[in-house]
Amino acid sequence: MDKIKGNYNCLSKAAANLTARFKPVVALVDYNQGMWTFSRENYKLKYVSDAGGETVDETISNHSYNVSNPDDMDDLYALLCLSLPNRFTVDEVIDQTFAPEPTEYTLLTLLDNFNVSDDANFDFLINQSVET
Repeated sequence: MDKIKGNYNCLSKAAANLTARFKPVVALVDYNQGMWTFSRENYKLKYVSDAGGETVDETISNHSYNVSNPDDMDDLYALLCLSLPNRFTVDEVIDQTFAPEPTEYTLLTLLDNFNVSDDANFDFLINQSVET
């Protein structure tokens, strides 16, 4: 345990020295009963920060997005590929969706839940920066 803690502390200190423009933006997302939400648990946000990343801001992450509502999904898609001055592009998506059979939950499951194909133009898909 001491070795793991030491490694974690060492890496988080190295990440803390990164400048803001090199920090990847990470979206922690959950899908449940047709709704996408952004995770805001403090300990998860701390892990992202300690790893040298940034999470999407609270004005975005406090909303939920209904897959049955085209306007909601358009808003979600726009957020995931937004790249305006002084804003962000989501570099990494961590899908925290509960799966009773985790080995059966794949990237294709995520794409189905997002209602997009595997050639969707999101940076995190193009760069293969998705964790399920």
